[in-house]
Amino acid sequence: MKNKLWNWVFIVVSLFAFMGYLVWKEGLTNIRLHVTSMAIGWLWVGILFQWVSHACDAMIIWKLSRDYPNSPSFLTCMRSILVGNMLGHITPMMAGNFPAQIALLTKDGMRAGDSATVLMAKAIAYQGGYACVIILSVLKGWLSGGFGLSSGIWLLIYAGMVVSIFAVLFFVLVLRAQKLISGIVKVVIRFLGKVKIVKNPQRLSERTVEEITRMGENVRGMKTTFSSWVGLIALGFLQVAFTMVFTYAVYRSLRLSGESIIDVGALQSFASLIHAYVPIPGGLGLGDSIFLQIMGTVMGERNVDFAMVVWRLLAFYLPIMYGVVAFGIKKKQKPVPDASAA
Repeated sequence: MKNKLWNWVFIVVSLFAFMGYLVWKEGLTNIRLHVTSMAIGWLWVGILFQWVSHACDAMIIWKLSRDYPNSPSFLTCMRSILVGNMLGHITPMMAGNFPAQIALLTKDGMRAGDSATVLMAKAIAYQGGYACVIILSVLKGWLSGGFGLSSGIWLLIYAGMVVSIFAVLFFVLVLRAQKLISGIVKVVIRFLGKVKIVKNPQRLSERTVEEITRMGENVRGMKTTFSSWVGLIALGFLQVAFTMVFTYAVYRSLRLSGESIIDVGALQSFASLIHAYVPIPGGLGLGDSIFLQIMGTVMGERNVDFAMVVWRLLAFYLPIMYGVVAFGIKKKQKPVPDASAA
């Protein structure tokens, strides 16, 4: 009972801290601007889009994990998504996302090697869906005469499109590079032992390599068929698509009209693609500048600044709050199978 109380204290304090930071960062006057004239119903539509995207992400994990012992429930998969997104948003280059999801799935009873295999396969499905969204957005841009974007912006878009395609191949190679991963892990753990961060580096290294070996065995015995991969990539496509068209809800909440949901979603996919080059939380600096340049073509200079505030509130701060709540909800830990078993 006492632990549950402190969990909820942590949630409330964290939420108030984030709201205070938001007001300090964005400015209360700027937040009040236009609020009274906004179509709030469209923001609820945007939040619905956001949750559909999360559900697609969780569904990929749930479908992939069913082939392994102690597979998690859909709600556990959703919780891992929310907590992973929270830590990803507050760590450079989304570094906290993947480890957090592995930790939560393992805590729910999966072997670490099994959960790592599932998440690496999920990354392939996501990157495949992301590449499809970008390619279709580029084609729509060509048909629309370039959306009025500069040649410099298009150069960044083309570079990002190539990177997104190669990312799929990269994750496929990582799944199969068992010896390389084991070697890197041993070096990292040995270093952590020397700087006294890890108390028993030898034991940790042995257990980690066992799980990496387990992951390699999982990859070699993976039962996923071509049709299954098509379905998983389709879910990844929907996940990304709903994330991008979320901006259309922000666009309509400002009582703007005239642009289609496809055009606004395509422009947001370009902004997010270039945004990914900025390895700092919140899309500061270049990320904000790119959003203003790209989305300003459909929202206008008069509205785009406030649109960015609303977009950041719902796309960045709100997922952090979701993650804080999900993290505070404690579940009874399932016993994790012995690594020597199976």
